[in-house]
Amino acid sequence: MRGPWTILAVFSLVAISLFSIYVAGFTSQGIMCSYVTAMPYFLPISFVLGFLFGYAIPQITKKDIDPKTVAELFEGDEKVVILAALENKTQTEVSEKIGKVRAFRIIRKLSGKGLIEREGDGNTFRLKAGKRLEKLIK
Repeated sequence: MRGPWTILAVFSLVAISLFSIYVAGFTSQGIMCSYVTAMPYFLPISFVLGFLFGYAIPQITKKDIDPKTVAELFEGDEKVVILAALENKTQTEVSEKIGKVRAFRIIRKLSGKGLIEREGDGNTFRLKAGKRLEKLIK
């Protein structure tokens, strides 16, 4: 997302520089063009627009979602498993809270949907957010 904004900022800087060189060339020859009278207004306006397009708008459009609020979309034991995956806990820690069979079934169901993933970690599995859950958060 930063690519287009960076290109726009560089292009604006080059355009302002070329415009300044153009005006300076005419004023050094003693020719007063209409651009010289607009110059004190053009530069501050261009800096404000550069700030808006280069920094403010990307910051406004960036979505910051707390992973805990995503877990609020789920109910009961699914919420416990999603929170465990977001906190990178193990399947054993989850099964201590909700039971082994229930934990296994919910983890299998959520991993089938692509919301969480299981990675081997010794004798247990470590839970982490799946691709679909990561996409929702970011």
